Amino acid sequence: PAIESALGWGNWEIESNDPRRLTLGAEPDLNNHAWDVAFGLWRDARQDFIPITAEKLAAFWLSTDQAFNTHSFSWRNRAARWIGVTEYWIVLLLAIAGWLRLYKLQPAIAVVLLLFLVFVTLLHVPLTMNTRLRSPLFDPMLVSLAGGGWLSLTARLRST
Repeated sequence: PAIESALGWGNWEIESNDPRRLTLGAEPDLNNHAWDVAFGLWRDARQDFIPITAEKLAAFWLSTDQAFNTHSFSWRNRAARWIGVTEYWIVLLLAIAGWLRLYKLQPAIAVVLLLFLVFVTLLHVPLTMNTRLRSPLFDPMLVSLAGGGWLSLTARLRST
């Protein structure tokens, strides 16, 4: 909200087909201005670094922005987003189980994947962290790990 207030526009306006989008200017200019504003706000908000970072990580990894910041959407769109977020949370839990299984079987590979997740996540902390950035970088890997988690879960169920 602070960035949107300082800029006078938000990401959601850039990604729309609304005629107002054309009045905002070229995307490279908007990006440069957003960087300047963001760095200024980060400098001013040093004491708020931990809560801001926690909120950004929650949006990035838990899709909280997709579930809770939907006040401008219709109830049907909000319901669809909640369903999608819930399904993502299930995949994420299965991916964690799959990573744990991979760690037991191939610890070196599991550690490399974890380091990749941490490194790329940390690179995104200064940026707007949303699911659109996470999806191409991590979601295919999460789905693959979720397959391992599903396999582990069903193997346990079959053995009982």
